[in-house]
Amino acid sequence: MTHAGTQPIDTKRLILRRFTEADLPDMLKNWIADPAVQQEYGEPCYPDVESAGALLHKWIASYESPAFYRWAIIERESGQNIGQIAFCRVYDDVKTAEIEYCISRAFRGRGYAGEALQAVIADTFTQTDFEKLEAYHRAENITSGRVLEKSAMHRTDSVERFRRAGEQSKGEVCYCIRRDGMNYPGITEDFIRSCAHYGIRYAPDAPYCYRVLMKLIYENDWARARQLLEANPQAFADKHRWIVLDTAVGMCLNEVTDRQGNLYRTESGMKKGKTYYPAPECIAFIAYLLENGADPHQPERFDQLKNIDDTESDSAQQTGFHYDCSAVRALLKQYWK
Repeated sequence: MTHAGTQPIDTKRLILRRFTEADLPDMLKNWIADPAVQQEYGEPCYPDVESAGALLHKWIASYESPAFYRWAIIERESGQNIGQIAFCRVYDDVKTAEIEYCISRAFRGRGYAGEALQAVIADTFTQTDFEKLEAYHRAENITSGRVLEKSAMHRTDSVERFRRAGEQSKGEVCYCIRRDGMNYPGITEDFIRSCAHYGIRYAPDAPYCYRVLMKLIYENDWARARQLLEANPQAFADKHRWIVLDTAVGMCLNEVTDRQGNLYRTESGMKKGKTYYPAPECIAFIAYLLENGADPHQPERFDQLKNIDDTESDSAQQTGFHYDCSAVRALLKQYWK
């Protein structure tokens, strides 16, 4: 991936920039020698000029690498170095970075950590091709927890460092944010990554969440598809929202029932001459989409009624079974303009 390195970032009250030799006095006075600050994010104390200076020299030398991201947090009003924010781990292969940060105890309670975090998130997704940022805090670290709770990040089951080590988080509370800004509750990272190529030719510029939704629908996982949309109501405002309805209508015969309500996901057990219907879960999902603003005319006045006719006809020709999509057709007509 292409890296931008540690570039300056300005906020209303802060300056985020590279560390310099001149930061050492403030670092020692404000945070790097304070056990209460350092231990919160799992770092040792550097109590004197020699130890802190050696670390500072290492950081400054590391700026030669464009993959090194570590900002000094400077309070604009006083000009003091009051902490740091950094990508403590970078995973090029999955375009992911883990964030750590700290603020001097003397400067807490002013929202500085949250301001710095939000600025780094926004700058990262604007200036680099990182796809995901992660962070975590120990359960007992209430201060860091409040910062993440108030941020744009979402709770998640794990972070990359634990996944790669084959470990479960033990007392750590994990957060992440993706480039598309969407939350993926109850969906594992492995599943999300497996969706990378879904719909790429269909709508290459669509936010990543629509790829995940397509795969969930292809797998008849209506419950998790709805859960994903409920966690991200902004998806109904995106111009690509038609993809979800279009996919659901197109796949409505991927899971069917007979008149007795028996469910079939394959042709095994189905009988020629019998009539089969879209599964109730699929119909309920399509109803949910329409109730929340899905347009049966999109994209570009696309005729979803014709789509259901084609789906019904194509499935019958390919399988020899009779299909009745009248329930889906009736739903679409309710919202026809």
